[in-house]
Amino acid sequence: AGPSRMSGPTRTNDGVTWWAFDFGPKGSPSFAQFYVADQTCVYSKQQGFGWIPCRDGHPAVESNFGPGSATVPGLGERDRAGKGSVSIDALYRDLVMTSRYYHTQVRQTFALDVPNGKYRVMTMHGDIQYGRPGKQSFWIEAEGQKVVPEIVLPVSLCGDVVFETTVQDGQLDLTFDSDDPDPASCGFILNGLVVVPMTTPQEAAFADKRMPLVRAAIQRERDDYFARTFKEVPYVETATMVQPTAADRQQGFVAWTPSWMTLIYPNSVPTAEDVKHPLTSFATPGEYEPVVVAVRALQALPGVTVQVGDLQGPAGSRLPAAAWDVRTVKCWPQRKGSSWTTEYQIMPELLEPARPLDIKADTTQEWWLTVKVPDDARPGEYRGPVTVKTAAGKQWQTTLQFRVLPFRLAETERVVGMYWRDERVSGEVLDQQVRDMVAHGMRGVTINQAPEISAVDGKLVVDTVKLRAFLRHLRELGLRGPVPYNTNFTSAIKRALPGADLNDAYPQVIAALEQVSSDPTALKLLHYPVDEIGGDDKRGQTAHDLCALIGKVPGATSYITVNNYAGGEKWGDTFDIWCGNIDYTVEQEQKLLAAGKRYMRYGSSYVNDCRKSRNNCGFGFYKRPAEAMYFWHYQAYNGDPFNDLDGDARDWCAAYPGPDGTPIPTMDWEAHREGIDDMRYIATLKQLAAKAEQGEAGQKPAAEQALAELQAVLATDDTITQTRWAESLTHDQYNALRWRLAQQILALQEVLGR
Repeated sequence: AGPSRMSGPTRTNDGVTWWAFDFGPKGSPSFAQFYVADQTCVYSKQQGFGWIPCRDGHPAVESNFGPGSATVPGLGERDRAGKGSVSIDALYRDLVMTSRYYHTQVRQTFALDVPNGKYRVMTMHGDIQYGRPGKQSFWIEAEGQKVVPEIVLPVSLCGDVVFETTVQDGQLDLTFDSDDPDPASCGFILNGLVVVPMTTPQEAAFADKRMPLVRAAIQRERDDYFARTFKEVPYVETATMVQPTAADRQQGFVAWTPSWMTLIYPNSVPTAEDVKHPLTSFATPGEYEPVVVAVRALQALPGVTVQVGDLQGPAGSRLPAAAWDVRTVKCWPQRKGSSWTTEYQIMPELLEPARPLDIKADTTQEWWLTVKVPDDARPGEYRGPVTVKTAAGKQWQTTLQFRVLPFRLAETERVVGMYWRDERVSGEVLDQQVRDMVAHGMRGVTINQAPEISAVDGKLVVDTVKLRAFLRHLRELGLRGPVPYNTNFTSAIKRALPGADLNDAYPQVIAALEQVSSDPTALKLLHYPVDEIGGDDKRGQTAHDLCALIGKVPGATSYITVNNYAGGEKWGDTFDIWCGNIDYTVEQEQKLLAAGKRYMRYGSSYVNDCRKSRNNCGFGFYKRPAEAMYFWHYQAYNGDPFNDLDGDARDWCAAYPGPDGTPIPTMDWEAHREGIDDMRYIATLKQLAAKAEQGEAGQKPAAEQALAELQAVLATDDTITQTRWAESLTHDQYNALRWRLAQQILALQEVLGR
């Protein structure tokens, strides 16, 4: 309790003396008066605790940098919250660490002088900005014995381990070490340390209580921070609820089937018109398509489920219940507006695997039902039941009418892709994420995996074997590129070959990468040396200069995100691809295209609005003159991904990491797929129209009619706003635009005799 710092790590409670450390920079706050030990906290006999410096990789009692030196080779420190801000709590916001990426000395020992006896030790670990959940690469040794061989961090990226050890020489030695072939992953993270004696029964009882108290104090600090920092902006329902029927009252709820683009909040209510809305949809073989069901509880409802039965179709065919993925829509706190706002709202976002739900009285719950139409589905009309059931035996049922269309969708003319942290995942989790992106229509991703840059006999050596294999693997999983590729490796060049002339060395590395990029079994790389130049002249100058060097390599393509148009005009003459943010005007687009630039766009994947997310890679995007759209971000988060309010900014997740790594989709993510499907309907129509134009005389009018209808659909709204295109249409009217394209595709098929 209290904001003041202790002058040392020793404290006494209930007659027991124990020790507590908070590791991090000197300027970072102290958690619960723990002693702040930074990277210069070197052991001395007078102090009685600290890091033991190493000489040639071996621990030395005194610093090998001279008497009184405050240097521990290889030990670093970070404060992830930054100046003037608090992240999740004072303990986990900062840390000390090692990394082979920065220094060869990874193994470090922290010593604490204590009386001989038995001790219970708690260590805290986590990096809320650059950490990764799951098994870590480091371990802990106490008194020369490995006591924690494996550390596994939860999805919150913050966790602790507790172990016991016995001291016989008056000093507790804790050693942290790591082993990983990737230098960036080889190292340890340490946020806090608690040491409690447990030699006597009194001390053992104290130790049993102390560790839970520390965890409770961490949670209390987080709760207090939340209460004084964040403000809820409640959703206000303005609709008038339909008068429940006698049947509704008897079953205890009102059920209805809104458009999947309607946002349903816990206090949303069905109107008289809503309950009349039919449950209908259509799709092609291989296509995904969602429908939704919502329930307004009139009383407390135990164990509510939603089930889709077999849909019966033409000539005895059926669309099996197993083709449907049933999920519950989770409403939870999300930042409202800016990523850095302190205002939040309980809003619908996450689509969790369905399970029986208990619904409180006067509360609304939504279910999201997605079908993947089997590839061999017979075209025609299908009908089948959708049933809401409660554990008390009450149920409501409606009929789903679903049409399977007799054609398959073509690939889109334009690329839609995702920003992605490939360096944070591996193995099956990586494959799951890529398969998920491909299933949602994504063709490209950004990657960060660097080549191995070294020097032999004074010459630069670029090893791209792993990169080539990685790109081939992504292609095998279904991606087709292009791939904006982080080529900010000037520091790696300088480390490998100090004094190297960047004007010669950088193009040499790009040339090696282009050999991979031109491999037809890999993916095309877009060299991406600087992100978001903004109005920063230093970043703009760097982007300008490095893109000029990229331009020296035949076939190499440079890519820069330009979030400040004036900055792009100033520095962009060397860029091949000008990737502008989603707010560009028509005049700005025309100007950069007139300058001969290839034009792509990027924007947010997390707008918490299905209609806007659909527009951003569907009709709204298609109205822009850009060749590709890349979204930030597939899965980037601060701290716990399931807590949007535990970091300095929101979590940027199109899909969230499930317990086993399996992606959990959001409504925005599903809406992106629907937008891409809109573009696939456009591409299908245009391909068939092109065949009809080249066909017999009687086929050409059908092509003219189809293309005229496409132009009429696109002319529904001439607004330049990609996100808010056709905003005046109702959701049903918006869906009718796709149906108009489908009708023209059917007409073209008929005249082409297919």
